[in-house]
Amino acid sequence: MEQVLYSLPDGWEWQELADVVVKTENLNPLKHAEQLWTYIDISSVDRDRFAVTDPKEILGKDAPSRAKKHVQLNDVIFATTRPNLKNIALIREEYSSPVASTGFCVLRANKKVLPVYLFYFVTTDFVQAQIEPYVGGASYPAITDGNLKKAPIPIPSIEEQKRIVEKLDALLTRIDTAIEHLQESVTLADALYASELNKVFPSDADIESLSDKAGWVSLSDICTFENGDRGKNYPSKSAFVAEGIPVVSAGNLGARYIDHKGLNYIKPERYDLLRSGRIKIGDILFCLRGSLGKVAISGSGLNL
Repeated sequence: MEQVLYSLPDGWEWQELADVVVKTENLNPLKHAEQLWTYIDISSVDRDRFAVTDPKEILGKDAPSRAKKHVQLNDVIFATTRPNLKNIALIREEYSSPVASTGFCVLRANKKVLPVYLFYFVTTDFVQAQIEPYVGGASYPAITDGNLKKAPIPIPSIEEQKRIVEKLDALLTRIDTAIEHLQESVTLADALYASELNKVFPSDADIESLSDKAGWVSLSDICTFENGDRGKNYPSKSAFVAEGIPVVSAGNLGARYIDHKGLNYIKPERYDLLRSGRIKIGDILFCLRGSLGKVAISGSGLNL
């Protein structure tokens, strides 16, 4: 497939990812049943920060069948399932017996490229555009390691790579600081919100002490309840498609609103089979299983 690439400065050259990485090997933790392994699966990656934040410690005998990719310090891991979600990370820590899911392609830089330069580049939308023709599977989009490595990468000198990395590192430090300040503001806002709620709505103890309970009603008196469809028509992973009608799960219930990131989708004809669980704007979603108590209100863009 012919690539249309932009012109590079003098001294730079286009190469494929395959030309700037070395071959990596697979492992089999099951052969070391009592050994403790650090397992990195796709849920271990924070895709907002492109970082491994939640690796799991498991015994070899408990390792899932997908735990096979050997990783080490400075490897770049790129999720090849749903690659558009950009579950990408640079291994910045030395873990004890690390092993990654086969859902990742492990990119280990050779002498032509700095690991951090490689990492920054593969997070770009340019790479997404280059690999998009190779992504297959309507219900479960994925790309092979080989096709990912066909993506072109601009290679300057190592010194120029260092300068680029230094600038991007400095920028990310500023972004991380801004995120921390934003999180502090969000925490303060949540505390203020909770405080005001407590002023408006009495607690259980306050209700019990009220001598006059006139005006108090049950939720069932002012709204209707609809549980999700947990029957045979409940959409499984095999029913998910790249575009369609969004399916909201407990993981999408954010801080009072639905988090649109990571939503799965089903076709309209599959949606029509559901007997219940259809939501519309203004509906309040309350989690009754698993993450009990998570709550959010359905806003625009989710008029199911």
